[in-house]
Amino acid sequence: MTGRVRRLPIRVDTWALDPSGRYIAYGHSPHPPSIQQIRIYDLATGSRRILYRGPRHQIAPPQVAHWSADGRWVLFWPDFENSASLAADGLPLIAVSRQTGTTDTITPVMLVWNNFLTWCGPRLVAATGGDRYVTDHKRVILAAPPAWRARVLTRPVLLVPGPTSAGNARTPILIPGSAHRASKFCWLARSRVILSE
Repeated sequence: MTGRVRRLPIRVDTWALDPSGRYIAYGHSPHPPSIQQIRIYDLATGSRRILYRGPRHQIAPPQVAHWSADGRWVLFWPDFENSASLAADGLPLIAVSRQTGTTDTITPVMLVWNNFLTWCGPRLVAATGGDRYVTDHKRVILAAPPAWRARVLTRPVLLVPGPTSAGNARTPILIPGSAHRASKFCWLARSRVILSE
């Protein structure tokens, strides 16, 4: 990678680069969190605009997760009460339209891990479910814009692979990168790989 490094004139809490590489969506929530916004910064022109404003009288700074594959939506988690403990048990995943600013809830609860989200073409694949343990009460869903209706691909319980379950391609499998960190995983369902990292 070559090119000039420059400092951006924005304060970024969480961020994601759009598929074109031109726009950054970022959470803007200065302390105290009276302003809770997602803003878009244009790397080419330096312009900024507000995409989303959080609800008044509620602490829920937006944690930017991803852009949609087509660049028309920004996905985020509202960090209720700005609480690490609440977030550890899961938060809703919400999509906000870049064109209209309207929002749709993709799933009511999931762990706040970017690598629990990926794209299969235009469709989002996500590991959802509450509880801070990555192997408890989870399922894999498939959702696509603009309706974002989630289709469940797996049963609620995911198994850590063992000698018997690893060979069964119809069993949903979560493979953590280590015993304490689910940084790499592979989902198998319906006799094919849905998501692999």
